[in-house]
Amino acid sequence: MKEMTLWNPDITMYNGLNNAAQSLAQKAI
Repeated sequence: MKEMTLWNPDITMYNGLNNAAQSLAQKAI
């Protein structure tokens, strides 16, 4: 997956948004 992020910043940003959403969801619970 890390190799993919080298040439596809969209995937990196998507993963970053997912991680942020998950951490926010965990704090909300």
